[in-house]
Amino acid sequence: MRGIIALAAALLAGTAAAQNAAPEVKTYGDWKRLRAHAHTADEFRKLSVWCSSQAGLYRRKAEGYEAKLKDYYANPSFRAEPKYPSAGQQLKTLIAHYRELAQHWEDLEAAMNGKAEQIEAAAGSV
Repeated sequence: MRGIIALAAALLAGTAAAQNAAPEVKTYGDWKRLRAHAHTADEFRKLSVWCSSQAGLYRRKAEGYEAKLKDYYANPSFRAEPKYPSAGQQLKTLIAHYRELAQHWEDLEAAMNGKAEQIEAAAGSV
């Protein structure tokens, strides 16, 4: 009987610790859920790490398109006047788009870090 009580107490303690720990952010849906309910500095730090990873992802995509644009201009072949935007123009548009996305996520990262620092400062002054 004593073993069952000890097991139940351990399970309850483990459940409480799991509920208090900030969940891992693996997907955009996880990020949105955590952002909607974030209250601790640890949660805002996890949001900041996600934002940083997203900014890096979009920077790498922009760099990939920049390399394609460089190849496009390095290998000039006969190009008739296009009816639609040229490949070069489309690549420039994609580069600008991914640079804007990277900047957006960097701004969010700074905001999440700022919020975490505010919470830590408020906890430290109490």
